[in-house]
Order: sequence, then C-alpha cells, then structure tokens
Amino acid sequence: MKTMPIFVALFLSFLCIVPAYSQEAQDKQEDQTQASDLVFIIREKGSGKLLKRVEIRTDNDVYYSDPKGNATVPNGPGITKFEFYRSGYSSLTLTKDEISVSETNEIFLYPDVKQNRVVVTGRGKKQVSEKQVSITEAKEVAPRGDPVQIAKLLPGVQTSGFSPEVVVRGSAPEDSSYFVDGIEVPFIFHSIGGISILPKNIIEKVNFLSGGFGPSYGNATGGVVVIETSEELAKEPKTEFTVNLPLLSSIYHERPISEEESMSASVRRSYLEYFIKNIAEDSLIVPIFYDSHLRYLKVTDEGYTKVISLSSLDALELVFGGKEDEEGSGTISFDIRNYFGAIGLERSMRLGNGWRYVSSPNIVYSHIDQRFVDNFIDIKANVFKFPVEFQKRIGKKKKLFLGIEGMYQTAKVSLVARRITTDDPFVDFEDAPLVETEIEAKAFTGAAWTSADLGLGPVTITPGLRVFNDAALKKNGFDPRLLILWEAGSETEVKAAVGQYSASPLPQESAEDFGNPDLDFERSNHYIIGINQSWGLDWSTEFQLYYKQNRDVVRSDPVERYLNSGQLISRGAEVFVRKNLTDRWFGWLSYTYSKTEEKQSDDAPWLPSQYDQTHVLNLVSAYNLTGQWTIGGRLNYHTGDVYTPVNGAVYNAGLNKYQPRYDENKVNGERLPNWHQLDIYTSYEQLFDYSKLKYRVGIEYISAEKPTYQVTYNYDYSKKDFVRGLPPIPYFEISGEF
Repeated sequence: MKTMPIFVALFLSFLCIVPAYSQEAQDKQEDQTQASDLVFIIREKGSGKLLKRVEIRTDNDVYYSDPKGNATVPNGPGITKFEFYRSGYSSLTLTKDEISVSETNEIFLYPDVKQNRVVVTGRGKKQVSEKQVSITEAKEVAPRGDPVQIAKLLPGVQTSGFSPEVVVRGSAPEDSSYFVDGIEVPFIFHSIGGISILPKNIIEKVNFLSGGFGPSYGNATGGVVVIETSEELAKEPKTEFTVNLPLLSSIYHERPISEEESMSASVRRSYLEYFIKNIAEDSLIVPIFYDSHLRYLKVTDEGYTKVISLSSLDALELVFGGKEDEEGSGTISFDIRNYFGAIGLERSMRLGNGWRYVSSPNIVYSHIDQRFVDNFIDIKANVFKFPVEFQKRIGKKKKLFLGIEGMYQTAKVSLVARRITTDDPFVDFEDAPLVETEIEAKAFTGAAWTSADLGLGPVTITPGLRVFNDAALKKNGFDPRLLILWEAGSETEVKAAVGQYSASPLPQESAEDFGNPDLDFERSNHYIIGINQSWGLDWSTEFQLYYKQNRDVVRSDPVERYLNSGQLISRGAEVFVRKNLTDRWFGWLSYTYSKTEEKQSDDAPWLPSQYDQTHVLNLVSAYNLTGQWTIGGRLNYHTGDVYTPVNGAVYNAGLNKYQPRYDENKVNGERLPNWHQLDIYTSYEQLFDYSKLKYRVGIEYISAEKPTYQVTYNYDYSKKDFVRGLPPIPYFEISGEF
C-alpha cells in the first residue's frame, strides 16, 4: 500500500510532462518548417523562357537564379516578403503568404522597357561601308517587321515603291549579291511588299555592305547583303503563327533535339490574289508567293553546324477581262514564275593554335519561267558551290584570312521571243521576227583569296587579294583591295577603302549560239573615305564619300549581240545619324546624295543612268510606351526616277496603231515627280504565362498625293499621264506564340 502514493505521484508527473513535451515538439516542428528551403523557378511572361541571374531579395539577404532559372532561398524567421529584380523586366514583390512552402513556386516576370540597352555601330568593323542594325530594332521599324527589309532604309540604297529590288550606289540590282548562311541565293525579296524570303524568327544578323567589301566576296560590283541565322539553340518547343490582312499567313515551329541540337521549320503563303479577284472588274495582275525553310543547328564549345534548306516562289499571273470563246482566244497568256530551292551546310570550328575555319558547301536550283502571248523564256540552272575560309589570330590586332571557292554551274535556256533591231526606227514588238533559241551552258569558276588585319598602333591596314578563273570565258582575273581603319580617338574612326571588283557576264550573254563567247569580266573600282563619330552612348554619326567607276559593262549591240562596251560612274555622299537604343526610343536619319551616269560605248555621250536618284532620305523611329506597347513610323523621300520622253508618233497602218518616237537628245532626260511615303504603326503584346499574342496595326503609303511609278500615254501619244501608286492602305496583323 506504500507503493500506491509513489505510483500516483509518477502518474501525475507524467501527465504534466507529456503536454510540455508535446508543445516543445510542436514548436520545434514549426521552427523546422519555417527554416525549410523555398524553391523558385523563374520564367519570362509570355514565352516561358527560363531567366538566369534574377535577383531575389528577402528581408535578410539577396539570392540569384541559376542558368536554368532555378533558385533556392532559405525560409528563415523574420522573412515577410520576396522581391524579384532583373534588368529589362518589371520588378515583382510577393508576400510570404503568397509563397508555397511544400511546392515549387513558378514566378513569371513581365518584360519591361530595357534601360541602358546600347547598340554600338561602326566600332571595330572590318568592312568600311558595312551597316548593322540590331534585330530588335529591325523587327520594330522595318516594313511589316521584316528584318531583312532594313537594308532599304540605310544610306547608299535607292528603292522604288513599284519594285522590291534594291539599287546600291547606282548599280543594277543584279550587280549585288545576297547570302544566307553562306548560300548565295538568286533573290531575297518577294514581289509582294518586298517581303524577304526568310522568317524573322531565325535571323540573327543582317549586314549590309554598300561597297568597299573585302576579298571574301566576289562576282559582285554593287553591294552585298549578308544574312546570318541564329546560333542560339531552342530551349523548349515553340510554335508561332501569323495572319496579316491582306497579305499573308505563316506558321513557324522550333524545338530542341538534345542539349546541343535543335531544329526549326516554317511555311508562308500570300493570299493577296483572293482580295484582288474579288474587287477587280477589269484585267488584273495577280501576285503570288510562298516560301519555306527547314533548319538544323548544333552548337558545341568548339563551334557550330547549320544545315538549312530554303524554297521560294514568286509569280505574276495576268488575266484579262471578258469571256473566253470556245478556242480560248479571249484570254492572253501571261505567266511569270521565279523559283529557287537551296540546301547548304555551314560549319565553323576551332582547329587549335589560334586557327578557325568556316565552310559552307551548298546547292542552288533556280527556275525562271516567263510567258507572254507567244513569247516565253525558260531558264533552269544548277549551282554547286564549296567555299571555305581559314582564320588565324596572330596578335591583338592582327588576323590572317585564307579562302578558296569552287563553283560548277549548269544552265539550260529555252527562248522564243521577238528580236528587236535597235537601229530600225519603225520596228514594233508585234511584227518583229520571232526567234527560237535553246542554249545549254556549263561553267566552272574557281577563286582564292587572302587578307590580313595588320594593327599598327591606332591604324589597322587590311590588304586583300582575290584571284579567280572562269572556264567558260577561258579567262583569269585578280582583284586587289585595301581597307584602312584609323582610331583617331576613343570615339572617332576614320575609314578608307580602294579596290577592284569583277563579275562574270550572264550565261546567256556569253553563250556561243545566242551571245558573244568573247566577252570579258565586268569590272568596277571603288573609292571610299568616311568618318564615324560616337557621341556618348546615345548618339552616333557616320559620313562617307564614294566614287565608283564601272567599265567593260555588257551592253546589247545590233551586230555582235553583246559587247563589253558600257561604262558607268556613280559618286555621292552619305550621312547616317543614329539615336541608339538606350532608353525608350531609338531611330535614325539616313541621307544619300548621288549622281550616276552611263554610256553605251566610248563614242557615246554620258547620260543619266536609269537608276539615278539624286536625293534619298529615310527617317525612322520607334518609341516603347511600355514593355509590351510600341509606336513608330518611317518617312521615305527620294528624287523621281528618270525616263525618256516621247516627242512624236507615227501611225502604222499594218498594225493599225501609233508607234512612239523617243527623243534621242533626252535619253533619261526627264524625271517623274519626286516621291514620298509615310508609314505609321503600333504594336501590342498580350502576355500569358507560356504564350502571347502580338497585334500590329498600321497604315502604309500615306502621302500628299499618290506616288508615280511610270509614264503612260494615250493612243496617239499626244497626251501624257502617270501611272500612280496605291492610296493609303491600312493593315492588321496578329501573331501568336505558344
């Protein structure tokens, strides 16, 4: 019985200890919960892209997300809020109650106006007349947000609202070259709106070289446009669609294959013809285009490999009004189609000891099919090209370049056309003799080049030499070139270039049956001097003077058919004033003054060239209201195109029509009215977590009066009028990314 009080005492003590122990365990568990790590994964709103180096501030400390957007933050006592910061994004603050302790927290940051974002141009560039505009800027202000079209808004370019082609410093459009990842493509702009053949999603750089370029580029006497696709791998699958009214629709897709590989594909198709057919009552021209691409990308620490396939078609179909009779004579045949398909492999790798090589073997197939009434021309060509360049850095400002290129080309030309005799004043297209010709041509050309950047204090001298051979012409040639860059100050550069540039005649021009097999290379000498000046981070200016002299230009001849008898001289001054993308807005003013003259032979007089435009001005700007809302516009002004006036007409009874007689003393002696155009737009992005919609609304072709494209006359050429352009056209575009 004596043990009973002891048992009661122990029991009562246990009842007191257990609650105390339970409370202590509960407090300890809560402390452990509060001290557990919080896990975040941080993404960009709208794309879901993982964001690295996001600053996470708590009441106690600062943490950062890793390259995969992950961040772990200790959940210590005293923490009440979490603040997320990253340059270019709106900051975000969350309270502790809004954070999950047991699950991963997905955080989405809204893109904001990017502060202190600088686009540096004109510093340390190898090419004297090279112009670069960032893709961010180009996508905003280029027509229809197409980065390649930025070339039309830079100094040294003359454009026409009617033609999508560009004229570089007075040279014909075919005298310039276009490259996509080392592939020289036949054309790069579609006939509708001058839209380029590539989707903007894969473009990383658009480099425009208006003259004085290095020896790695040959067979061009005008300019060069170099497009480089992105070397950034796709991190996650992404699809984007675009619907533009009234022009086109497109779809684009990219996806990763592995940590080092990704692929992309796209298809675009115009449908302007459906709008035209519904509103036109008379004869009409129906423009059509489509393009597609398929691209593979591999990136390693040693370099990259790109395999890209391109396909593009442009067509114009003309249908005359009126009902066809049973034999179909009521419709006149008109069908123009330009197509090309290309596949190429670009590989850039480090070799060790400071060496690197870049190779880009490619194959291009092109087909031109043009039919009008009983005339047609059909050209099929295959080009196999293998260029490779080796580069070695031999010092801080010294670099060596060695390159070689082989090209094999086959062409088949079928031609049924009216042959116009230029020395017959009464010949007419309708009663000129119909000539049928078929030409098959094969040609091999080879080239090698070398250049070196030689730094001598503040001056870098780049001598270069390109040697080449054309087996069809059975001729060799060489082009010496020299570039000089003087860093006259921390923000001042003086540039100069001199060099010779050669190009082979077209296959049909040198073919034995149709052309002149004794033709030689066309040659052009470029002389350039300029100065670049930076005015802090915000502003920069560039001024250049150029003189270009072309000789041995192929011209048609009534006897020999083609001769190297033509000459051309172009000289001018260019001004480029830029407001860099450092805050909410950017823009530039480009102005070109030029004078271009040509003559058909040594004995002929100098006359204005058909591509002569004295003044060309572009004013471009965009303003970021928020991270998702932008407004902008473009103003283009240029001197009117030249034309030869008609000073009379003769009635041809056999054809029952009047035939014009052009004033031989005023060849290209008169001009169309000066041309100006204003385009304005606004764009807005609606963001979701992993997707977004972008709306773009604008008006194009705003002008005091419709621009004039060419001259037209009445039936007997007694009255003159102008073919005018389009009225202001509104457009709406929606694109979605998911």
